[in-house]
Amino acid sequence: MGAVDTEFAEAKGRSMPSKEQFVRVLLVDDDEDMYILTRQLLRQAPGTSYEIDWVPTAQEALDELGQQYDIVLLDYVLHEATGLEVLREIVRKRPHLPVIILTAHGNREIDVEALNAGAADYIAKSELNPNLLDRSIRYALERSLKLRELEQLADRLQVANARLSHKNEELEQFIYMASHDFREPLRQIMSFSEFLRRDIGHTLSGRAEQSLNFMVGAAKRMDDLVEALAKLLRASRKEITRVRVSLDQCVDRALEELTERVRTSNATIIRDPMPHARCEPTSMAHLFQNLIDNALKYCDKPHPEIHLTAEKGGQKWILGVKDNGCGIAQEHYNKIFSPFRRLHRRDQCEGTGIGLAICKKVVEAHGGEIWVESEVGKGSHFKFTLGATGFTTNTTDDLEETP
Repeated sequence: MGAVDTEFAEAKGRSMPSKEQFVRVLLVDDDEDMYILTRQLLRQAPGTSYEIDWVPTAQEALDELGQQYDIVLLDYVLHEATGLEVLREIVRKRPHLPVIILTAHGNREIDVEALNAGAADYIAKSELNPNLLDRSIRYALERSLKLRELEQLADRLQVANARLSHKNEELEQFIYMASHDFREPLRQIMSFSEFLRRDIGHTLSGRAEQSLNFMVGAAKRMDDLVEALAKLLRASRKEITRVRVSLDQCVDRALEELTERVRTSNATIIRDPMPHARCEPTSMAHLFQNLIDNALKYCDKPHPEIHLTAEKGGQKWILGVKDNGCGIAQEHYNKIFSPFRRLHRRDQCEGTGIGLAICKKVVEAHGGEIWVESEVGKGSHFKFTLGATGFTTNTTDDLEETP
């Protein structure tokens, strides 16, 4: 039997159904003696009842496809066409009808070619016997049934994915509307609180002043949280459009947004030359901005030192933001990229706990990965890539990449 080794044949035997079956077979072979032999072998097959029809030509075989056959036994060599040509036509017309190729002698190239063309199995005629033929037919039928079940499952998954996509769109619209509706009253609370402080601030007791500060602070945190949620949603759902850009421009844009924060923090920033890449520039700028902002936020030194790194790692560049801050324990490495996972109390450090989650979404949207290397008390080095072909081979070449 062709390429079916002993282990594979045994696996077939274990997978065969045990109950009585009735199977209708179509034999396509220009040798009538082969029809007589096959009919005799099928009559001797254990546990299954077979009814066999025979046609000697390819055209008659294709004409018979309208009949309710369960399986086709197809000779590899026919007078007017090759078995592979007939096989491809059967697969086109009846994709779920299993076909077993019969070859005069086992041939690895023929066997592989037949399987690639859609055959369920192949058998050397010289090795035919009742058990082998019965086992091969029943295996092909079971395989065909499983493939149909998988197709049905794939169809159901496609429908479920379409529904899920629709629900996600509805959720996105809800969050956008909710973020607007929630933030408006929060802004009013903060505004009227400031009016109240201005109008009667001189008469407020110490406790009332503290309560007013708590109220304004809570409203501000809620406003920041709603805005952060909207940003996270946008990062999760955004379809990026890559363009060729120098990442130095993205870094410039990020630092421009953080000018005042860098100045008031007395921070020193060192920059490696950045490569060119095909990326979404705005997302990249936000990525660098979030990482630099985190480096400033979580530094317990009087003079933060931040190093924007770019190093070649194999066929891709590894970018990063390195700081001399408080560092992160190893057990928290994965947690920090999840939304709302904070390592510090709110009174110790501001923030919503969403920044690194957004960074992760941006990097993954570009086909890359992000991670951290850190030591408590000595600082952290956040590193990321944009995928295997995300960067140029040096800092000045343009990248030619298929979108």
